[in-house]
Amino acid sequence: MPAKWFEKYCQKHYSQDSDPTEDSEFELFYELSEFDQEVDSEKAWKNVCSKLNVQKKSWTAVWKVAAAVLLAGSLSLVTYQQLFTSDHQLTELKAPNRPTKFRLADGSDVVLARNSQLLVDEKEFMTSRQVTLKGKAFFDVAKNQGTFTVLTTNGTIEVLGTQFDVNSAPDELAVAVYEGLVKVSNNQNSAQLAEGEKAYLTASKLIKGKINSSNEEGWRTGDFNFDNEPLKKVIPLLEEYYNVDIQSSKALLECKVTASFSQEPLTDVIKTLATVLNAKSKKSGNKISFTGKGC
Repeated sequence: MPAKWFEKYCQKHYSQDSDPTEDSEFELFYELSEFDQEVDSEKAWKNVCSKLNVQKKSWTAVWKVAAAVLLAGSLSLVTYQQLFTSDHQLTELKAPNRPTKFRLADGSDVVLARNSQLLVDEKEFMTSRQVTLKGKAFFDVAKNQGTFTVLTTNGTIEVLGTQFDVNSAPDELAVAVYEGLVKVSNNQNSAQLAEGEKAYLTASKLIKGKINSSNEEGWRTGDFNFDNEPLKKVIPLLEEYYNVDIQSSKALLECKVTASFSQEPLTDVIKTLATVLNAKSKKSGNKISFTGKGC
C-alpha cells in the first residue's frame, strides 16, 4: 500500500468529512494488499485507533464535566438572585440622638425614641400596613385604611386608627393608648385597650390599667408636669428626654417634686430641681448628681 495514500486516508478518516463507505473500501483494499503478510497493519491500525478513540473520549468527558460545572454555576447564580435579589425592600428608620418623627407611606406618623428602630417593607407596606419595632415609639395611625400592625419581640399591636405609645423592651411590652382602640396580644394573652388605658405584656402575663400621668408622652414632647412626685420617678423621665445620667443621694429619692417643664433647657431644669430639693447639683458631661440631707 503506498504510504502517501495511507496518510491521506488517515487524515480524512479523522476529519468530520469521513464517509463510512470509504472505511469498508479501505479495509477490503488493505486485506488484498501485498503488505498483509509482512506487516500486521491491522493490529497496528487498531492500536492507533484505540489510542485515538481514548483521546477523543477523554476530551468528550472533559467537555461534559465542564458543561456540568457551567450549568451548576448558572443554576447557583439563578438561586443567588432569587434568594438575595429579593423584591422586599426593608427600610430601617432610626432615631440616633433624640426623638425623631417619620411620616409613613399611608400618612401615619411615627416618633421614634432615642436609639430605637423601625423596619418597614416599602413594597408590601401599603397592603399589609405592618411594621417591626425595636425600642420605643409613638404612633399616630392614619384612619380608614384597614388594620395597622406593630410587631415586637414580646407581642403584637393591632389598630384601625389611633394614637398610642409602644415601648418594646427585651422582656416586656408596654402600650399606652391616647385615642381609639388597640389590641395587644402574644401567644399567651390578649387585651383590648381604649383611650386612656395602658398595658404591660410579658411572655407569661398581661397587666392592664389606666394612664395616671400626663408625663407618659414627655419622652417625645418635653412637657412634664410633676405634682408631688417622688424624685425617684422623676429621674428616669428626665434622663430619657435629655439623654443624661442623673444620680442622687438616697436621702433625696423619696423627696416630692412639684414643678412643670416645657422643653426647658437642661441647665434650668437642674437649677429648679436643686431649689425644690434644697440640694446641691453638679454636672460633668452628661452626668448630673444631686446631694443633700433629704426632706
